[in-house]
Amino acid sequence: MNSPFGAPTSPSNTSPTGAHSQPNKERKMASAEQLVLDLSNPDLRENALLELSKAFFFTAPTSDPLVIINSLLKECKSLIRAKLIHQKILVLGLAHSVTDLIGAYIACNAPVYAMTLLQRLEPSSRSLFWWNAMMRSGVRSGLLHDVLGLYRRMQRLGWRPDHYTFPFVLKACGEISSLRLGASVHAAVCVNGFDENVFVSNAVVTMYGRCGALVDAHKMFEEVCRRGIGDTVSWNSIVAAYSQNGDSKNALRTFERMMEDLSVRPNAFSLVNILPACGSMGLSMWGKEVHGFAVRSGLHEDVFVGNAIVDLYAKCEMMDEANKVFKQMKVKDVVSWNAMVTGYSQVGRFEDAIGLFEKMRMEKIELNVVTWSAVIAGFAQRGLAYEALDVFRQMQGFGSEPNVVTLVSLLSACASAGVLLQGKEKRELFQDLAPLLWNSFGTIAALLQEIVSIYPVLSPPNLTPAQSNRVCNALALLQCVASHPDTRMLFLNAHIPLYLYPFLNTTSKSRPFEYLRLTSLGVIGALVKVDETEVISFLLSTEIIPLCLRTMEMGSELSKTVATFIVQKILLDDMGLDYICTTAERFFAVGRVLGNMVGALAEQPSSRLLKHIIRCYLRLSENPRACEALRSCLPDMLRDATFSSCLREDPTTRRWLQQLIHNVTVNRVPGLQPGGAFEHMM
Repeated sequence: MNSPFGAPTSPSNTSPTGAHSQPNKERKMASAEQLVLDLSNPDLRENALLELSKAFFFTAPTSDPLVIINSLLKECKSLIRAKLIHQKILVLGLAHSVTDLIGAYIACNAPVYAMTLLQRLEPSSRSLFWWNAMMRSGVRSGLLHDVLGLYRRMQRLGWRPDHYTFPFVLKACGEISSLRLGASVHAAVCVNGFDENVFVSNAVVTMYGRCGALVDAHKMFEEVCRRGIGDTVSWNSIVAAYSQNGDSKNALRTFERMMEDLSVRPNAFSLVNILPACGSMGLSMWGKEVHGFAVRSGLHEDVFVGNAIVDLYAKCEMMDEANKVFKQMKVKDVVSWNAMVTGYSQVGRFEDAIGLFEKMRMEKIELNVVTWSAVIAGFAQRGLAYEALDVFRQMQGFGSEPNVVTLVSLLSACASAGVLLQGKEKRELFQDLAPLLWNSFGTIAALLQEIVSIYPVLSPPNLTPAQSNRVCNALALLQCVASHPDTRMLFLNAHIPLYLYPFLNTTSKSRPFEYLRLTSLGVIGALVKVDETEVISFLLSTEIIPLCLRTMEMGSELSKTVATFIVQKILLDDMGLDYICTTAERFFAVGRVLGNMVGALAEQPSSRLLKHIIRCYLRLSENPRACEALRSCLPDMLRDATFSSCLREDPTTRRWLQQLIHNVTVNRVPGLQPGGAFEHMM
């Protein structure tokens, strides 16, 4: 007869009735315990896990099956295996006593199963551990909204958060930059009496810093100091808040205070926080002092501190100093190399940058998007567009996804080359770019992410010039894709123009918004420039005409010109003309805006804009009902000599205007009374 672990049973351990004697039972239990101990031995772990699984799944339970269950759950990394163990636990009737099953489901990234079990537990400090474990897992996985959902659910179920819960929830609020939620959690911290806990208070400071609420972060930090509970992490949190939000001056002041406070001592995180502030302000002397402190305290051997020092000298354009630190670093990572490559590229020492880049490839250091972007930017600065495109292709071959910095550098390279190149060579360069952008994995997604990221600042209008420039760079690349014959329909089928409509729907006349509208119109203009009915059909299914009319009324001269050009191209297509002239409402909406623009041009002439307006009127006059309506609503300033001087050098537009006047004066449609079907709207 075999024992539960496969070893033959000794006759001396078996009673005459066939039952196991007590000594044998103790030996089995000892074997289970020994197998549990063997799990901690790397050489024995695999066999111990196998034997424990056999004992649990294929034999009768031992006197204490929880020993095996808990050991198997701690080692469980498979959701299927966790479910099998769960089933066996239910068969054994032990579900009420096995909380490690929740941990197994969390480890297997199955929060739904974990939550099902967790909700059945009675609220207690011991069981609260698993709520915190799920939140910690959510924060680490970037599932920040799920973490906030867990926080709300645990409160609804009657669980009281503790000092481990709040730091996770506050971190989630900070990462999604939700000041409103963060402030409400801060209030809950105070209500629950954790405002004097230094770990929770530090998390509050960090949260406010992440949300850009530096005044609130400072108030909380000062409160921590007043209560005498502050530590190095408290100081690091407020310095990081200032540094991350670009307030380098206050970051340096606070770090000075920290150095003077004898109760705390800066650590590696302190230096990593303050060194970027020194670099952003070009304070090389300050940076050297911090560097000296790092050497004296031995912190310079930390790879993160070393990287920050290299980056500091690179930003201060002191590449020889940066190179010395780089060579002295005992441990380097890809960030170390990137700091040097980027630094050399930015100061114009491109040969050194390329040399390091090639050395990285020879030493098989993993290249990331920062590495590739630095090299592409270097080629862009020198106007070497073909070389930049070649590096971009290599980047795709390595499977590295570009970000907006990469794409902007690439655009810069092509734009600078466009100034120098002429004719066929120039066209081929840009034709090569559009398919490359579209077919490069992650490129279009990165551009759209850049566009979507500024939606929250459109209303109320808080768009900064820097944000506007970043998005306009992305839009310039999309315009390249929209204008290429191989990618135009793919661009349309993906409904990408719809991402631009929120920009056209804005009314602020500030420069960042005007620049954003103009660049967005440029993308639509690139689509309609080539006469394709599919493009017009798509645009007519959207709100493009009302959006263009709005810009024609309130935009700058250049924006009005591009918007009018788009309406003109829509009208020149038969489908577009029929669409606008189908109803009186559409016709008079267009006619009213065109008429107002003519009146404005009488005071501030613009031959370029007037040309597109006249062409729109001429095309409308080719529709019988619209022509009848124009007899009475065509502005008199187009009939008299108001714009004669403006059109003196433009024979084409003069000819269009003459034809327009002829159409509305001479041509009459039989059976149509003046005004025709539009008469009730006049």
